[in-house]
This record gives sequence, structure tokens and C-alpha cells, in this order.
Amino acid sequence: MTLVSATFLINPGDTAAFEAAAADMVRLTNQEPGCLRYAVHQNPNQPGQYLFFEEWESRPHLEAHFNTEHFLKFKALTPALSQEPAKVRVYEVQTFEDL
Repeated sequence: MTLVSATFLINPGDTAAFEAAAADMVRLTNQEPGCLRYAVHQNPNQPGQYLFFEEWESRPHLEAHFNTEHFLKFKALTPALSQEPAKVRVYEVQTFEDL
């Protein structure tokens, strides 16, 4: 299984545009083959901070996601809305049940 965490810090005044784009990403990505879970959360303690958490069946499924139209659109949009580059981490894991 492949897990991804991504953190975005959005400019004040740009949160509505980011949230609209993030809502599309969540809706479309959760329909992709191999996507087990794709969710975004807002940090209530830090205005403008959004956290994405993703679970994928495999790395090839994640790689296919990186080539979708909605991902490429989101990737092109977010730098202009962000205070800093997104922090992304990818993990290859075994589920506890598989140990």
C-alpha cells in the first residue's frame, strides 16, 4: 500500500479558490482505480493550512493519478495560491493485518 500526506499553506484571501479546487480533487480522485481513500482537512489551529491524506493500493496507481487531468490542473493552480511549496511525503507500507 502507498500512503501520501501533503500539506499546503494557502495565502489569506485565496482559501475559497483552494477549497473549490480541493473539493474537485477529492471527488474525482476518490473515483480513480486503486484509490482507497483521498481526503483533505483544514487545520483549525493554523489558518490557511490544509492537509491531504491519501491511501492507494499501489505505487503504480498513485503514478497514474499524477497523470490525470484533474491532478495536473490542481498542480498548476496551487503554487499561485500558496505561501510556500507543498510538503509531500510518500510512504510504502504494509497494513498491520499483513504483518
